[in-house]
Formats: sequence, structure tokens, C-alpha cells
Amino acid sequence: MNYSIGKYRSFGFSFLIILASIFLLLLFIRPAINQQGYGISLFVIGMAVHYIALVSGAILLLFRFLKIIKNRSAFYYNFTGSLNFCIGLLYITLYAFHKIDATFIMLFYVNIFLGLLIFIDILLD
Repeated sequence: MNYSIGKYRSFGFSFLIILASIFLLLLFIRPAINQQGYGISLFVIGMAVHYIALVSGAILLLFRFLKIIKNRSAFYYNFTGSLNFCIGLLYITLYAFHKIDATFIMLFYVNIFLGLLIFIDILLD
């Protein structure tokens, strides 16, 4: 397989998996909208995914710079960058539409920055 085709295919699969996960999450949480605790459960899920993506992205980026991960087009590396970028973009968009408070917004800038670093590493040869 051509290297450039592989990395773009990984981008596509990564974003499809992230979109499907968001759709399933909203599908299962939607019945709980009128129940108490909806906001808390969404917050806990969002923060858990945020920290998991942030830590895994930092570890994979460190492994990449230490040459432990040699393949830039590896799916897990690409997926982690896509996930970090999407999480950061989602929460910054929610902040722009006044759906979340500004308390944790700086945490999500780190997600975008980490996602962009991984994208730059993948796309630059």
C-alpha cells in the first residue's frame, strides 16, 4: 500500500469512528435528557474522554519522538490525533455557543494543540 494513501485512509477511518461514537453516545444519553443528572453524566463522560485522549496522545507523541513508533501512518497514532483535535474543537465550539462555562476551556486548547502536533508529524515527510 502506498504510504500517502494509508495515512489518508487512517484519517477517514478515524473520523468515521469518532463520529459514530458521538452518535451512539448521544443516542443512548438522549432518553435521559429529562432525568436529573444528565448534565453530570455528560460532564463525567466528556472529562474522562478528554483525559484519556490527552494522556494517550502525549504518550504516543513522546514515543514517536523517541523513535519507538516508526510508522507515522499507524492507525492508533492517527486516531489519537484525530480524537484530540475533535474533542478540542467540540468543546471550543460549545463554548462559542455559550453551552459550557469558561472554567475548563484552557484544557481543551491543549487537546487541539496536541492533535495538531500529531497531524503535522503525520503529514510532514
